[in-house]
Amino acid sequence: MDILEIIISLVTGLTAGFMAAITAGAGLITIPVLIFLGVPTNSAIATNSMATLGMFASSLPRYYEAKRVKMRTGLKLIPLAIIGAIIGANVLVRVDAEALTVVVGILLLLLVPAVLLNHEKGLKAFKADREEVFSGYFLYFLIMIYGALLGAGAGIFAMYTLVYFLGMTYLQAKATVSVPGIFLNATAFIIFYWHGLINFELGIPMTIGMYLGGAIGAKTALEKGDAWVKILFVTVIAAAGIKLLFFP
Repeated sequence: MDILEIIISLVTGLTAGFMAAITAGAGLITIPVLIFLGVPTNSAIATNSMATLGMFASSLPRYYEAKRVKMRTGLKLIPLAIIGAIIGANVLVRVDAEALTVVVGILLLLLVPAVLLNHEKGLKAFKADREEVFSGYFLYFLIMIYGALLGAGAGIFAMYTLVYFLGMTYLQAKATVSVPGIFLNATAFIIFYWHGLINFELGIPMTIGMYLGGAIGAKTALEKGDAWVKILFVTVIAAAGIKLLFFP
């Protein structure tokens, strides 16, 4: 490994951390770059789980201080994240996860009109009814399995679930998913480390980059507000769907 690869990994982490701290989707940037640098797909997904912890470590405290974290909901989501991570990570070490990318790409593109047609959701919080809450938790659990299995796009689906089923604003959703997100990635990281899938040479500079990017991203999101985050959220969804469909 040369210094150029380390710099690429650091800059990639910085970029991905900034975006992920606002709208999620770090894996859509980090995983392809790691693969480009010669890391096998499974190892790239595993290494991304470690790097993402850097983003959470810097962005979550800032959202918490700004009182955007719905801690009660976040704590309830932790067991779902841990169980989902155990299932998804153990599947990843046995199968080729690339087959899921087309399906995920289609689902992401379908989210674009769903977000645009619901003008108020995500900008103002609302009280979800019992059926919406149950559906939200169930969908979140499935997303956590996918998150450990493939990584790319999982945070986007998680944010969508908290906005549209649990009644949060975009900033509240982003802040709150960070709580179980730490446990998801930490659990997946332990399993991946046990199976020798983590590439530390590229993963460490990428983690540092994501830590720095996460701090900048959270600060920017809090300054710009929910309406700005929604615009960026839709943009990221569309770009992610196109990327997974046509440039897997």
